Amino acid sequence: PGRPGPVPAVPACPENRVPNLQLFHRNITATADSASDWTTKLSQILSIITRSMTTFMLLLVGALLSHAAALAAQCPPKPSVSTTPIEDPLYLLFGAACIPHPEKLAKGGEDAYFADAHAGTFGVADGVGGSAVDGVDPGVFSRRLLQLCHSNLCVSKDCQSVLRDSIRSAADAFTAQEVPTGGHSTLLLGQLSPTGMLRLLNVGDSAVMIFRPSPRRLYGYPKPVRWPRIVARSHEAQHYFNCPYQVSAATLLKAVMEGADEMQVAVCAGDVVVAVTDGVIDNMFQSHIQELVAGHLQELAAEDPADCASRLNALARQLAEAAAAIGLRGSDPSTCTPFAEAARAEGIVNLDGGKLDDCTVVCGVVKRKAASQEESSLDLPTLNNFIEQ
Repeated sequence: PGRPGPVPAVPACPENRVPNLQLFHRNITATADSASDWTTKLSQILSIITRSMTTFMLLLVGALLSHAAALAAQCPPKPSVSTTPIEDPLYLLFGAACIPHPEKLAKGGEDAYFADAHAGTFGVADGVGGSAVDGVDPGVFSRRLLQLCHSNLCVSKDCQSVLRDSIRSAADAFTAQEVPTGGHSTLLLGQLSPTGMLRLLNVGDSAVMIFRPSPRRLYGYPKPVRWPRIVARSHEAQHYFNCPYQVSAATLLKAVMEGADEMQVAVCAGDVVVAVTDGVIDNMFQSHIQELVAGHLQELAAEDPADCASRLNALARQLAEAAAAIGLRGSDPSTCTPFAEAARAEGIVNLDGGKLDDCTVVCGVVKRKAASQEESSLDLPTLNNFIEQ
């Protein structure tokens, strides 16, 4: 009694515990060895595939290059493109007409114009009658203005600012005068560049329209006819009704820089250019002008420059005479005119019929210079109504 009992014995491990752990270790080792083998094999397979694809791509590129070389050998060589610029591929032939106001016939009216086929330039100006005060003749100013612009355009090189440059030179000439030239005028200038770009500058209510002969089927005609569709035209600029933007000797440069509309039109051979003063467009609707131009399209296709210029003079004369005839029908309520319509739009109801005014027209047709054409065939006289100073 009082003595401790014997210590219990630790149970012994089953006999199969150690063998099971050894088997597990062997399985793990075998699995790792197997995975390592598969990784090596997969790497080898990918390496083979990569080499095969590289070889295939090289063979494919080589085949394509060989095929392209064979096709190139069968195609004829491309013609060499000349880099020499073509000088003056297009040019303008002109005709002109001016019918003065009946009361201003003795002094030649107050409109001015010029058209120079050799320089490819033209212009119209309308001396503003409201500036005829204190003995000032607006016609003298409008003609002198265009005379200066024309002389500068004849010597100016083709550039984007050629029209503005001619006006700067004209303004300098007016400034240098000892006796200032009085009067005011509208101004419209145009010049065709050697590349076929027609540049236009307009101050006031003169107008320029470009017609392009195109096929059109008219009502009652079995076949299409050549019709002068309008591809571009200017629009009037007025301070208020019947008071156009205008220039003077003192304000020429400022008025042009601030108030001129400028356009550039890519023209084609056969295009017809019509520039007119307000005496024409105040009395004739655009459609009326278009109809008269249509009647001359076939004649204007004449190849001889002198013959074509003669036909352009006839067209210009017809347009001026038509406008002048309508102008004589003033206060005739049965005569509808653009001027009367514009007056009614302003709320003025007592300006029916035509408007008596100077009627000036410059017509031009764009021609393509043939390689065999002699330069002397284009030495046509400059058209103008300048007064020699």
